[in-house]
Amino acid sequence: MSDTTRRPGRTQAERQADRQDRIDSRSDRLRKEASGHFRRADQISERFYMGQPILVGHHSEKGARRGQEKMHNAMRSGIALKEAADKVASVAPSTAVLATDADGIEIMQARLAKAEAQQAQWKAINALVRKGDRAALAAMGISEATIKELFTPQWGDRGPIGMQAYLLTNNNANIRRMRERVAQLQRATKLQYKSRMVGDVEVVEDPETMRIRLHFPGKPSPAAIAILKANAFRWAPSEQAWQRQLTGAGQMYATIVLDAIAKAGG
Repeated sequence: MSDTTRRPGRTQAERQADRQDRIDSRSDRLRKEASGHFRRADQISERFYMGQPILVGHHSEKGARRGQEKMHNAMRSGIALKEAADKVASVAPSTAVLATDADGIEIMQARLAKAEAQQAQWKAINALVRKGDRAALAAMGISEATIKELFTPQWGDRGPIGMQAYLLTNNNANIRRMRERVAQLQRATKLQYKSRMVGDVEVVEDPETMRIRLHFPGKPSPAAIAILKANAFRWAPSEQAWQRQLTGAGQMYATIVLDAIAKAGG
């Protein structure tokens, strides 16, 4: 974490929001790269429009096969990057930390409102672009250069115009994620720290970090570790415990895991 995010006077929620911004930025970059590969695959596919077959033995065969391989590679790269973007976006920077901040929910609600306003503006821009209403776009405060760019096809001489689709898709995904985070924070404010023993395993429910932890007296057996991993529990060296998010599902699976481990003989 940078010195900027550590400087005195900043709340935990503000530092957490900074980390979320970095996660969002990286996810957006990966999605943009994925879109580029998908466009490349689409452009190459035009060579095989209407199912044009590779003419075996023809002088064009080698070029056609190279083109087909490039198309497949571009598609595979696009899919890999999209999956990477989804994985990055799924990383929640400890929403539980926000639960302990007096202004945590307010900050997330403000960020959500900003994203929703941005989405509404982009939709309005696209509606005006479809109508060809450059005057209304200018009245919104959009520069002449940007208006020109909005009416320029995104893939050279073809393709959609207006705001790029991935921007709206990504922002909409962020809106859904932030709505869920606000709901999580609201639920977290009602939780209390709990600790109980199940056999020789301490089960801790910690709303401050929104984690449910299983503290074993020693290293679990390979079979027990397999059960823990299969149920989304991960080893946290800093806590010396196996943990997952403190949710209704987390509480349920803690019980299931401990029961399964007991039946497996520890």
